[in-house]
Amino acid sequence: MVLMALFFAPKVFSQEFTAGVKGGVNFFQTLNFSDTGTLPDADVGFHGGVFGQYNFSPVFFVRPEIEYSNITLHYELRRLDTSYKLDKISGAALFGAEIFNNFSIFAGPVYQHFLNKEYSAQVREPEIIINSWAVQFGAKYDITDWIGLSVKYDYTADSNKRQILSLRAENGNVYNYSSDDGRVNQIFCSVYFTIFNSSNKKAKRARSSGRGCYF
Repeated sequence: MVLMALFFAPKVFSQEFTAGVKGGVNFFQTLNFSDTGTLPDADVGFHGGVFGQYNFSPVFFVRPEIEYSNITLHYELRRLDTSYKLDKISGAALFGAEIFNNFSIFAGPVYQHFLNKEYSAQVREPEIIINSWAVQFGAKYDITDWIGLSVKYDYTADSNKRQILSLRAENGNVYNYSSDDGRVNQIFCSVYFTIFNSSNKKAKRARSSGRGCYF
C-alpha cells in the first residue's frame, strides 16, 4: 500500500517527481549446499521494472521501485547435477541522497514475492525456504535528464533455517542433501529511462503562461 501511494500520489510532494522504466542484468553472490560446500555456476539473470522518484530537496529523495527478476544456478553435486531457478517480484522503498553532481547513493527495505523457487531434480517437499524481506543499497548516476545507470546489492535476510532436499539422479535414485535456505543475494546492474518529469511540465506551463496576445 505504501509503494502504491508513492507511485500514484505525486502531488503529495511539493518538489520534483520523476517516473520511468528500468532493466538490466543481475549476478548471484551466494547459496551453497552446506554438506558439500558446493558453490554453483550461474547464468546471468535479467530484471526489469518501473520506478518513481520524489525529490524532497536538492539533495534528498525517496525512490520506490517494483521489478521482476530471475536467475538460474547450476550445481554439480555428489551423484547428480541440478539447477535452481528463482523468479521473484520485488517492491522496494529506497531512500537516497545526491552526494555530488548527478551521482547518488541509496538504501532501503524490500518485500519479495516469489513466483518460482525450485530445483530441477527436486522430487518432494519441503518447499524451498526463503525470507520475504530483503534490503538493497547502491548508487546511481544520471547521464542526462532521461537516462542513467545504477548498481545495487540485493541482500535477503537469513531465515535461520536449514532444509533437507530430496533430489533425483538420472539413474532414478533419490538422494538427500542438506542446504542453506534458498536465498540468493545478487548484484543488479541497470539502465533506467525517465519517461515523466514534473519539472519539465512546469517549465512548459511557465512558457505557455508567459505568452501574450498583441494587437
